[in-house]
Amino acid sequence: MIPVIEVYKELNGNEELNMLLDKLRGKELDEQTIYRMRIPEMYQKKEFAPLIKIDPIDSYGTLYADDRRTALAAEIQVSMSVVELIHLDELQKVVDEIMHVIGYEQYAEATYEDSDVEGITFSARRYRSNEPIE
Repeated sequence: MIPVIEVYKELNGNEELNMLLDKLRGKELDEQTIYRMRIPEMYQKKEFAPLIKIDPIDSYGTLYADDRRTALAAEIQVSMSVVELIHLDELQKVVDEIMHVIGYEQYAEATYEDSDVEGITFSARRYRSNEPIE
């Protein structure tokens, strides 16, 4: 499966993460605010935070044997936008655990104030995996 789709399915389908997003937002929405590669413009507002966006960074074959790749290395960025910095701490813990369970290790992170949406703190965390191909 394409890594960005796999990660999206795992995050979007995780009940603990969905309940936390609703709790931090203070309301339940018709659809959860977890997106692949692009957040729809109508949701790019403070009242819909927290938002999660999943972007592919790189994926490639690795560990070749008999001219055939035997593993797939993948790098994914999970970006989170929150209103309160403490919310970021809660989200990161849950997302890190989900990513760990599906074989991804967190290796880089950047947190800053979003320049596009006032009052939003943005965090971009990078994860990588190296999974055997079956």
